[in-house]
Amino acid sequence: MHHRHILRDVFWLSLPVTVILVYLIGIAISDFHKAEVENFHGYPARSLRIGGLQSMFLRATQSLGDVSHNRFLSSKGRGEPDVVPNIDLRVKGVDLDALDARFPKSSKKWRDAWMHDSPSKRQRVSVHYRGQLLTNYFFHQKSWKIKTKKRELWNGYRLINLTPLSRRLESHLSLLVAREVGLPAPRARVVRLFVNMRDEGLYLQEEQIDESMIRRAGRMPGDVFYGELFIPEEPKRSSNELFWNPYVWEKRARNNRYSEQYRPHLEDLLDQVCSEDPGSWDRLYNRLEVDEYALYFALLSFQGDHHVDHAHNHKLYFDPLLGRFEGIVWNPLLYLPYGEGVETVANRMFKKLARDPRFLDRVHRLMHDRFLKSDMTLLQLRELDRIRSACAPLALDPKAFVARTRAMERRLGQRGDTVRNQAAVADLHYEVARSPSGAITVQLHARATASLRLRGLTLNGPASGVRLFEDRDFDGVVGEADRELKVDATGDRLEVLDDDALLYVGRDFSAGYDRPHKDGIESYSVARDYTRLASLASPLLLVGAGATAAITGVDAERTVGEGAVTVRSGAPDGFVATETVHPWRLPAPAPARTYRFAGEHTLREDLIVRPQDKLLVEPDTTLRLAPGVSIVVKSRAEIRGLTIRRLVPNRPWGVFVIQGKSASSSRLERCDFRGGSDDTIDHVYYSGMLSVHYADKVSVVDSVFAKNVLGDDTVRFAKCHDLLILRVTVSDANGDAIDCDISTGKISHVRVISPRNDGIDLMTANVDLSDVLIEGAGDKGISVGESANPLVERVRLIRCVTGLGIKDGSDPLLRNCEIKDCRTAIASYDKNWRYPGGGRGRLVDCVLSGNRRDVELDRWSTLVLERCSTRRAYALPVGLPAGAFREIDPREGDDQ
Repeated sequence: MHHRHILRDVFWLSLPVTVILVYLIGIAISDFHKAEVENFHGYPARSLRIGGLQSMFLRATQSLGDVSHNRFLSSKGRGEPDVVPNIDLRVKGVDLDALDARFPKSSKKWRDAWMHDSPSKRQRVSVHYRGQLLTNYFFHQKSWKIKTKKRELWNGYRLINLTPLSRRLESHLSLLVAREVGLPAPRARVVRLFVNMRDEGLYLQEEQIDESMIRRAGRMPGDVFYGELFIPEEPKRSSNELFWNPYVWEKRARNNRYSEQYRPHLEDLLDQVCSEDPGSWDRLYNRLEVDEYALYFALLSFQGDHHVDHAHNHKLYFDPLLGRFEGIVWNPLLYLPYGEGVETVANRMFKKLARDPRFLDRVHRLMHDRFLKSDMTLLQLRELDRIRSACAPLALDPKAFVARTRAMERRLGQRGDTVRNQAAVADLHYEVARSPSGAITVQLHARATASLRLRGLTLNGPASGVRLFEDRDFDGVVGEADRELKVDATGDRLEVLDDDALLYVGRDFSAGYDRPHKDGIESYSVARDYTRLASLASPLLLVGAGATAAITGVDAERTVGEGAVTVRSGAPDGFVATETVHPWRLPAPAPARTYRFAGEHTLREDLIVRPQDKLLVEPDTTLRLAPGVSIVVKSRAEIRGLTIRRLVPNRPWGVFVIQGKSASSSRLERCDFRGGSDDTIDHVYYSGMLSVHYADKVSVVDSVFAKNVLGDDTVRFAKCHDLLILRVTVSDANGDAIDCDISTGKISHVRVISPRNDGIDLMTANVDLSDVLIEGAGDKGISVGESANPLVERVRLIRCVTGLGIKDGSDPLLRNCEIKDCRTAIASYDKNWRYPGGGRGRLVDCVLSGNRRDVELDRWSTLVLERCSTRRAYALPVGLPAGAFREIDPREGDDQ
């Protein structure tokens, strides 16, 4: 009897464990059958087994109460197009187990996988879980990172980030707006993820922020810095020092060098962010690309974003052509609270910039013109509606998905109302008193999103004889620092004629709202700082016989937006600016200077011509530059007959630079530059003896450039539109004779003689060439790369190592050209994996003669010769696809 009781107890005690084991085994067999027998199209089941006990347990618990996880990819209709693209990922069960074990450390190791586009098309990839928080690993819908091989991109991506759409829906809507207004932001789209045939639900596929994204955004490759909460390599580093310590930032692009040499420009930026001296503002703007950064700030304010906070989640791109930073939009979240005039200042850089009304003027002008006028909220609502219609039937829980999109729709509407209400505010209060000096002081307290413009005062008596001053030193006395405004006195009306008589507005940093303003309840959030619109006083002084201590009215108008300004007498009854720095208290900009040269001059130090300055060069002027001395011109210049030579015959001078939008429409004519080199000025490397960066409609005509040393280029245009190089000779170039990066324009009637490297190098440039002679190039006569698409007509390439190089997705069209006596006439190949495919050139009515080899292709390239004369000395790879090389109506050369 005693033994029977023991057996009974053992049976009942072991029954739950037995049931659980049977349940787990049943789930595993069911998964195995569904995923690998019914739908696996004959792939070896053992290579994609379900996994071990841990995977069995996870899948079994997921299936409890949620049958949606039992959905598998059907083999039926797999070739049909889907509204939402599928990513069909196959990972070995043992690798899935390894990813789940000892996370998060184990998830950082790449695992082999396959990605399927159709039953007959698959691609080998590497995968791991992405993210650094435990939430990325605990839950069923994990975030993934997928990496392809360099020359086997997936729809243009090499690195693919996949995050459950439920976590990234608001970011997707913000990234849509960022790309619409031209900010650098990753591409994103909604996809449906299957892992080993199991439906994992809807994910957001995002582009990796790296050099590929920067190139695709139309920027030159430059450093991309990540400010993160966690530094995996050195976890003891605290990101609380993000805007103090440059070593907390990681560099993730442009050769990925983690050395000291890339730090100085980041250190400069952080120094200006943290510095409180008055001159730090101008130095900060010199390190930021202000227009782009103001647009970035406007987007985040429009979005109400507080994810880019003081401690982490910040990304910066350093433009090597300008030596300045831009912000990269990547993970914005909707946190804009209710209230009047609420903005984010969640990190030190934003907080400093929000203290300057000049910057906020620019931000809100962009906010009004780019976001409110274009109704970006409507754009987001349309995208949200499209996602709801297309994706709801595919969601694992359709009801929850629809509820989430409805909630997001309400948030978008509420946020749009908040931004519009903020833009509607325009208040002005005025107080009048008599100063000890006898002048009448008028305190004008402006409150709006952007500065107001003063239009006039109405006095209680005649306005004739009254003078009006801006009290720029805030001392109540007319002095040298104060500016007199131009006025027109008519009766009792004092009309202000200056369009720049601005009444600046400020921000209150004392608290932030997380409840509606109408409730009258304020609370301060340490993690999410906000500002509010606040009144800022601009003092004026009235002097003269007609000045009285009574003013009956003030007229002002908006500088941004439409609508009347509400004007009241007395002190403001709302918020007062707490930390705003009035622009009048900052150092005045240095006065403009004029640099005039005539005859012969010697320069022994660099000459920097600022945007407000003028450079006047009389015809037939000669400048002798000391070793390493450079000239940087940032204003529009018309220079004719300038000669530059070395001061020391055996030591080169630096560079002549035309820099920035303010230098657009500059013209160099009849210039002769010889003996220069390269230079680095203010963190910008100028590779050409003549370097033109970010300046449009620049013309170089009837000029000679020769015998430079050290630099990669002799003449370089970078990020320039509508350039013109006409009747120019470049000889004995140290590297490339003429280099055009991300530019458009024309090069015509140009001679390039004996360059050490390329004659003309085009990178992502649509610069058309006509009537050009390039002779004796040490590498390529014309190098067409990185998706350049020029029209080339009547060009002669003679005795070059390679006459024409076509690479990386470029597609030039050549007409009536001659390539003669080169080692290789045309070489078309794939060099940079970021531009998939080799060259895709087309030559029409061209002559290839005397070359050792007329055509050399790799297996990724295509070439069409139409009515061209050649010796048919071709080097074509084995396995070249049919039609990759075509001759249409070929003409044989005379010496065949």
